[in-house]
Amino acid sequence: MAAKRTRQRLTTEFKRRVRLVLKTEMSGKNKISAQHPKIMDRPSIDSDVSYNWLKKGLLNAETESNILAIQDQCIRTRNYEKHILKPDVEDRCRCCHGPPETVHHLLSASPELAKREYLYRHDQVCKYVH
Repeated sequence: MAAKRTRQRLTTEFKRRVRLVLKTEMSGKNKISAQHPKIMDRPSIDSDVSYNWLKKGLLNAETESNILAIQDQCIRTRNYEKHILKPDVEDRCRCCHGPPETVHHLLSASPELAKREYLYRHDQVCKYVH
């Protein structure tokens, strides 16, 4: 009985958080964070499965918050600072001094990070899989 109540509470909390995130993103005020719903609307993406990790409620609040911020591209990159916070800042990547420092660039496109960080991340995943 207690497990059922906990599951219902988590489901209610999940729905509240998703509504809040979508309301914020769909407001159209934030050019950067409005990208996540567009990505999730692609026919190749199953949004129910994509949000399973959030439905299960196994992560602590800080980790969950960080993941949602990364998905919304609301972490403080130079691109975020330049286009959202609007100080007079150069948005070039701090690592490779090339294209704008975006979440996508940092996670998968920086040649400097590819030399060590991507390889390390790859090796850690392989340890888990094998």
